Amino acid sequence: MTMDESPDAWNSREGLEEEVPPSLVPAFKAALKDLVHQLVIGDYAGLMTGGHASNTTAQQLPQVFAEYYPCTPVDLPDDAWKFASAILVDANPEDIYWHVSIDLWTLEQGRSDLTLEVDVRSTPDGITTRIDDLHVM
Repeated sequence: MTMDESPDAWNSREGLEEEVPPSLVPAFKAALKDLVHQLVIGDYAGLMTGGHASNTTAQQLPQVFAEYYPCTPVDLPDDAWKFASAILVDANPEDIYWHVSIDLWTLEQGRSDLTLEVDVRSTPDGITTRIDDLHVM
């Protein structure tokens, strides 16, 4: 992050690329794509053991796709980022924390009504993600 990337500029609500400091956008995208890919392939245990979801969340995720929203999730297309939003929660330089909402895409619908809520942190060790919620908007 550079000095000209003020916290006020991060919360413009114009898509992920406009809300996150440009220096962090590639890492955010990679981390979120990896997280969504784990959902796509059904690696719920991997989400839990990797610290990307709580035990309860990991148990609930398959139920969302099986019972409440029976569609086939697919990897995020490049267009997904303009529909994502990131809200800065804490600007501590050692642990910058955003809450990200990103629409999921499905084989049947393309952009779906499913929204993945993710806590994303930028620390000196890199970017981490943790699923907060998955719901129908």
